[in-house]
Amino acid sequence: MDALKNFAYSTVATPPSPATSGTSLVVASGQGALFPAAPFDATIWPAGVQPLSTNAEIVRVTAVATDTFTITRAQYGTTAQSITAGYQIAQTIDANLLNQLASLSGATFTGQVSVPDIQITGITGATAGNTRLVGTTASGAPTTGTFSAGDAIIDQTGTIWFCITGGTPGTWTNEIPNSLVVRSATATAGVGEFTIFGISGTSGQTITLPANPQNGAIYQIKNLSAYTVNILGGTNSISVSGTLYGASTPYTIPLNAAYTFVYTGGVWFCFTTTDINKMGGLPLAISGGGTGLSSIGSNNTVLTSNGTTASWQAPAASGLSYLMQGQLSSTNSQSATITLGASSILMLYAGTNGATFTVGQNAYTYNVPANSTVSTSTLIASGSNVTVQTSYTGTISTGFSSSTLPSSSAWSGVTYGNGYYVAVASGTTAGAYSTNGTSWTASTMPSSRNWDSVTYGNGYFVAVASGTTTGAYSTNGTTWTASTMPSSLYWTGVTYGNGTFVAVASGYTTGAYSTNGTSWTASTMPSNAAWTSIAYGNGTFVAVAGGPSTSGAYSTNGTTWTACTLAQSGSWDSVTWGNGIFVAVASQGYNTYSINGINWNNGNINSSYSWNCVTYGGGNFVAVSSNGNVAYSVDGNIWTSSTATNANFTAITWGNGYFVTVANGPSTVANYFKQTAAHPVTYTVLQGPTSVY
Repeated sequence: MDALKNFAYSTVATPPSPATSGTSLVVASGQGALFPAAPFDATIWPAGVQPLSTNAEIVRVTAVATDTFTITRAQYGTTAQSITAGYQIAQTIDANLLNQLASLSGATFTGQVSVPDIQITGITGATAGNTRLVGTTASGAPTTGTFSAGDAIIDQTGTIWFCITGGTPGTWTNEIPNSLVVRSATATAGVGEFTIFGISGTSGQTITLPANPQNGAIYQIKNLSAYTVNILGGTNSISVSGTLYGASTPYTIPLNAAYTFVYTGGVWFCFTTTDINKMGGLPLAISGGGTGLSSIGSNNTVLTSNGTTASWQAPAASGLSYLMQGQLSSTNSQSATITLGASSILMLYAGTNGATFTVGQNAYTYNVPANSTVSTSTLIASGSNVTVQTSYTGTISTGFSSSTLPSSSAWSGVTYGNGYYVAVASGTTAGAYSTNGTSWTASTMPSSRNWDSVTYGNGYFVAVASGTTTGAYSTNGTTWTASTMPSSLYWTGVTYGNGTFVAVASGYTTGAYSTNGTSWTASTMPSNAAWTSIAYGNGTFVAVAGGPSTSGAYSTNGTTWTACTLAQSGSWDSVTWGNGIFVAVASQGYNTYSINGINWNNGNINSSYSWNCVTYGGGNFVAVSSNGNVAYSVDGNIWTSSTATNANFTAITWGNGYFVTVANGPSTVANYFKQTAAHPVTYTVLQGPTSVY
């Protein structure tokens, strides 16, 4: 609907030319402000007379620039007049305006329209009664007020609720799935909810399944925390493996387990689960021999078939059951290559202190709490590497300590590998390395370049630079050799994963990959975004961009990329992976996180600081800013801030229990924070099932 204004009247100072067809006129000086914002209708007629169909013309004003009107002539059946100076012009009530008001279905409202409710009477055949859209709540169904069956509300989380039984407040159900919800504390789930009990979850929490579900309703839960989590049926029972748990009797979801429940007739039935204990001990029909089949008994014993009958036996301790076993008493990690008869689920056990297991070429990471067993989420191939690392303690809020780099340079990248911390700088040949993160020794890059990023993998340190085809590689972090990138671009980020080095460049659709860190091949990014950083985890490469923008991209091989959208627009300067989560930070004070690198959520980092880089290690994500601030988080969502030193941090890495940062400048400032390894770590790796159903 057109905007309206009282007393919108003036006279024509400069008429249109030609007078009967011109499309621009000027009203009396300063009186253009008397009229509403375009578009609107106006009537023009001679001075000293009343407007009539014989002497007046209705025009459509399509633009107003101070006192100059752009008009469309002879509207709504009126005749173009020979307009001269002194003619009158006004916004008047015409048939077009009245027709807009005649039916609400044809009206356009630019402001807020307030009504107590909207009643929908339905169409022929909809005989159950009327439906009313009765408003909103902050979250969930109304708890007060009187409602009728068929009433509906949309809460502020975007969930639609229907009243199925009238009353005060009546009985309500949610028929729109809540999708994925990350929880860390006691709560009541929504119908259709897929609950991720996150890594920040604490002990003793309970999730109550939704009340008043419809038959066929589905509820799913995945426990990623370091603790078991209980579920309650609420007003209904829960059935798992034939055992019925009453409405007030909790059922315990173990670590790393996922359950799917389907509701019918007052009972939530367990439909599928990844809980090994519930998969074991079930009657399995074996025909044609059962060689290679494995199962886990209720006491966590690994059982295998004898290949001819449906009988089961425990394999010998020296056979395929125990793959690794030992204790970390002084060293912080131990690795081994495992041999399997067939790809298998692995059972990972940690004793008195927790441990981190990194498994396979895709570097799947599992954090195993003390005195706990966690199964891998996928089959692991024979010949895979398994690394066991200690857990770490130490409150990062106690602050970082300063160290000194060997030269005053604009340090731009730092990484850790093979017992060395290695740093590179922009606009120089200066490099540096350290065996302890506290004392540094100078090294020399192959040429003076804007070295922006450095990474480690497969026995090689690899660095990339902006505005050049020059790259570099080193087997020890001290002696460097030049390499050649596919083209001269602003190479800003490089990482290693799944046997491949992958690099991105700012402002180009060209990326690059290398299987050895020395010879590179061009790849194609999904857009020419200002790509700044790249990370690898859980079988996926993820790149983020500055701008600001929402541009992200992911790839399972580092060569073929797909675009994704970050949670908000920002200058995303750094991305990392750890504990099953990708986390990125932006210089506007934002952070975002993702479980799969595709779907992203906003985090809650302190927005007062310009976050430049982020890494993961020792159970924590740590981000640093351009003004020396530090924030840390266990889940990438909830953060705690502290202060390191007054330095413009540009890069951070973690290795061997140390977080190490370098600063821009030129500067000689580096910082480190030492975590304490929790010794001893007793660990066991066993072979589990060879099939996943």
